[in-house]
Amino acid sequence: MSDFFSKPVGKDLLPNVIGTLAIRGVVKGQAIANTINTVTRVTVVKVYRSTRVHIQEGSSIELWTNSTCVCPELTKRKEYLIVGYEDLSTQRLLFLDSCLSVKWKNKLDRRIKNWEKKIARSKRNQKCRRKKGKRCRKNRKNKSKRNKTKENRRNKMIRDNSLSANKNP
Repeated sequence: MSDFFSKPVGKDLLPNVIGTLAIRGVVKGQAIANTINTVTRVTVVKVYRSTRVHIQEGSSIELWTNSTCVCPELTKRKEYLIVGYEDLSTQRLLFLDSCLSVKWKNKLDRRIKNWEKKIARSKRNQKCRRKKGKRCRKNRKNKSKRNKTKENRRNKMIRDNSLSANKNP
């Protein structure tokens, strides 16, 4: 994970972070599970995004991290916005190098809500809103009749030139 603590949380930071899990939580502690993994215990304050691993607000969860991860250590009793991944096969929550953790600020709540609205709006706009009987032009390539006729003329000239070159030898 790149060091997000040294960078200010800009408007464009959240939409660029990809993850299947987004929570706001208070760090309770860390422990070394084995030589490979470190476990961070977090109490969930609010769930912003989750897929199939069920996370309840107010419950304690475990974030699994590789011991080779260069991410900054999360401080106990501090509140963070955590964006990570869910491993569906083991039902674990993963905090890897590409994940995000930012100390919680109240303005992040409003920013996350706006982010979710933008995502919902973009999903809504992808659908064609035409009636079933009419054809949808949304996914068509932008070729007008004029461009098609120019292409046809060009192709015809090329074809004619190649045919005449073959006949002349």
